[in-house]
Amino acid sequence: MVEVLFLGKLMSVMGVKSIRFDLHKDLHSKHALIAYLAGLDVEKTEALSSPNVKLIIDNKIIREDMIHPSAQTIAFAPPMIGG
Repeated sequence: MVEVLFLGKLMSVMGVKSIRFDLHKDLHSKHALIAYLAGLDVEKTEALSSPNVKLIIDNKIIREDMIHPSAQTIAFAPPMIGG
């Protein structure tokens, strides 16, 4: 079971703070996960696919596209503003 978190403005775009589901083998990349999460919603797809959005897996910022099937937490984090 994986928990996917939507941080900052992504929470309002996605309509939820987080979701939990079984991470099956077809969701092995960031792009596949975005397609699964956003469905056919263009606004959600664009928000999650933005080059400024960081993917954080198990508290580590990930630069590659691979998602390990043993991941426990995945977060989509937009750029933070303010101090």
